[in-house]
Amino acid sequence: MRNVGHVFNEIIFYSVSYLKNRTPIMIMIDALIDVTDRIIELVRIEDERMKARYEEIYKPSFEELRAVHSDYLKMFTELEWKVRKIDPDLPGNDPQGTGSPTEALEYLHMRRIELLPIREKLSAIETLLDGKQGTKLPETERRFLQSLANYFVVGGLSDSRSYCSRASILLEHLENTIDRQVVAAESIAQGREVDPNVSTLSDVRKECKTAMKELGKAWYEIVDRFNVLRFIYAEK
Repeated sequence: MRNVGHVFNEIIFYSVSYLKNRTPIMIMIDALIDVTDRIIELVRIEDERMKARYEEIYKPSFEELRAVHSDYLKMFTELEWKVRKIDPDLPGNDPQGTGSPTEALEYLHMRRIELLPIREKLSAIETLLDGKQGTKLPETERRFLQSLANYFVVGGLSDSRSYCSRASILLEHLENTIDRQVVAAESIAQGREVDPNVSTLSDVRKECKTAMKELGKAWYEIVDRFNVLRFIYAEK
């Protein structure tokens, strides 16, 4: 039987290995979860003073989300660059479209998997805002929390998809578009008719840029509503 010292050393070893091997996207996801956990913590401190909520929840959530926003923009910039390399319509690329989309598809697939953990957290935020605890919050605080939810959630989705993150939905859409583009390229090579409604890789690149623009607008809303909170509560 191993003694306690050996077990403790193994725990330390694997913990250090995990921290060393964390990728940037893993760090981003951890930050997202920290933000949502902190917001959900509102339920426990609803009766405390407003400044306590500002200092313990709103301010740190805003600072963490600032870094997350930067990571999101980098993610879509990298995706747009990967698609750009295989787009046959761009000067310098193979006009026959023989470039492999495997790298872009693999990148999309991994990002979608890594963004899954925040979906349930987003659902909890929505429940908080709509529930009894949320109605007790001042309107300025509710507006800030809603802007956080708006940043991640894509509206107009149904059933279980309603709490998918904005990035996850966009990445899924782009992945499907690239898949259809690959099928279209194979059809052309084999002399078969191609569906004229199939999106092109140029459309995928435009979608990436649109995603970055939308995230920019959503982030501006967060900044605007946080500044209101800071003005009201920071000096209390």
